[in-house]
Amino acid sequence: MLSEQIEEIASLLRKNANCHNGQLQLTSKTTDIFLSNLQFLSEDLKRYESSELGIDIQSPAIPAIIRELVSATAKLEASRNGVPEESHEDLDVPSVDAVRDDQGTT
Repeated sequence: MLSEQIEEIASLLRKNANCHNGQLQLTSKTTDIFLSNLQFLSEDLKRYESSELGIDIQSPAIPAIIRELVSATAKLEASRNGVPEESHEDLDVPSVDAVRDDQGTT
């Protein structure tokens, strides 16, 4: 089942992070495979949701993941642009909806 497969992915990612002091250490190839297949999964779920039998599955976990990824990305970009690390907590991180609007998806 999809839920079991997602649980296995999360478990493997956590195991990887635990081996590297809480940080994921993925090769460029692994990152590309992970992100490409996550996009394919999204497309599969979109087709399912729009089918006659499909339902819109709402989970607070997805927006939480998106918020954290947006925040982490903003902090990384700020670091690259020379913003001191102690200022990272004050960054104006866009909302999930703003990020989706920028990507052309709602």
